[in-house]
Amino acid sequence: MWYSVRTELIAMAQSIPLMVHHAGRPYGPLLFASDAKGSDEHDNGSYGIAVTNLLKGETHLIQTLGEAPSYSIARVNGDLSGLCQRVAPLNPTIPRSRLPASFTTASRWRPCLFGYWDFADHITLGEARTVVKLMRLIVSFGSLHQHIHPSLQDNFPVACVWAKGRSSSWALNRVARQASGLGLAAGIRMVLPWVESERQPADGISRGKW
Repeated sequence: MWYSVRTELIAMAQSIPLMVHHAGRPYGPLLFASDAKGSDEHDNGSYGIAVTNLLKGETHLIQTLGEAPSYSIARVNGDLSGLCQRVAPLNPTIPRSRLPASFTTASRWRPCLFGYWDFADHITLGEARTVVKLMRLIVSFGSLHQHIHPSLQDNFPVACVWAKGRSSSWALNRVARQASGLGLAAGIRMVLPWVESERQPADGISRGKW
């Protein structure tokens, strides 16, 4: 057995005692949002995290609506430019978040973390790494251990990776494994309800604007 396989098997064996599902694990008191900006001529990209209090009743909405987007024939702003043939049947194909507008009201959100990337990378990887940064921040507070933490996410592939727990992309799967290690160590689980980019509270923060 070659070294890399042996090392991975040992790591998996040592982590098995931590793989316990706490069905009654409560939600944390905070609602997060994370976003990333891709590289351009000025820098290698940046990331931002916003935070607000999780209000009464919002936990139930996240559980029932957060990870099950509906579909629309128009974008959030009413744009119908995606329709190639106006005479064809109007089938809803554009994902649309079912979370109420109150979740993304700008006045309730506060900046939590901002920074620049050391190297340029694909935007999806940047979004995923931002979630890992958020998890590392959460793990640093003992009072937030053993909780479920929701964080609004506007990158659909990243939201799906966290819901599924793995990815067919090697790079994304590596980030997902880092997140799994943090989750096992602190007993936390991240739920990433998807929202449209136009509604992402951390969009401005990821660009250094607040």
